[in-house]
Amino acid sequence: MFFLILCILSTTLIFISFRYFETFRINIFNAIIVNYFTASSLAFILISDSTILIPGEFSSWMTMALLLGILFVIIFYLIAITTQEVGIAVSSIACKMSMILPILFSILYYNENVSGIKIAGIILAPAGVVLSVIKKDISLQNKKFIVLPLVMFLGVGITDSLVKYAQQDHLNNVSILQFSAYLFLISFISSFIFKFIRGFRNSASFSKKDILGGVFLGLANFSSLFFFILALRHSGIDSSLVFGINSIGIVLFSVLSGIILFHEKLTKINWAGIITAVISLVIFLNV
Repeated sequence: MFFLILCILSTTLIFISFRYFETFRINIFNAIIVNYFTASSLAFILISDSTILIPGEFSSWMTMALLLGILFVIIFYLIAITTQEVGIAVSSIACKMSMILPILFSILYYNENVSGIKIAGIILAPAGVVLSVIKKDISLQNKKFIVLPLVMFLGVGITDSLVKYAQQDHLNNVSILQFSAYLFLISFISSFIFKFIRGFRNSASFSKKDILGGVFLGLANFSSLFFFILALRHSGIDSSLVFGINSIGIVLFSVLSGIILFHEKLTKINWAGIITAVISLVIFLNV
């Protein structure tokens, strides 16, 4: 549970970082590139055994690192685009609701136990998430309010499911640091190529604010993935519960951060969602 708490705190810092990027006018595109360079560099620095610094052969875990490394970049930019086009509320709901996919994947693919109380928690969790972050300015009249969130929902959910698959089936004899180092290195290369395709002339140059914001985001991003894999491996509870607790914890800490740091106002519906999320969290902790 200790690793899960650290993962929740680290992931919350990612959302706080994006909020401050808007305040300080940090270029998200540049910050994301610096973020992946920072995360990869930190992982390589923390690898103490030089014999695992360079893999001896291209094994299955490298395939997963390659796939997830590219997906991470796509998802990061997809979240940014969805937030810009349809707003924070809709994108937040789609992102948090995606926990349903890895929960179902863990139950169906790995045959995890399903009880009545566990099903109740799984039903209450997404309901609490939606009510906690929903705002009045959501409109479904435009197709982009359906298409972009749906794509992001599927993208985030599939990516999280693949992280579970990689941890369970491909990282048994591999250092998590080694896996993280190469995954983030691939993400850095992919994001840099993406910037090159867009054209350096049409892209903003790296400012000091972009670099500092990217470094902070990279530290939080590395910690989020590293502690999440450790939580899946050592929590001692079903992966479906780990995904549920992790998502609910992130929502609760994000809402709390919004109130304290950004003086956000919550509606009665938001408070009902928080109560629902807490109830589902209690259920998960007692399954």
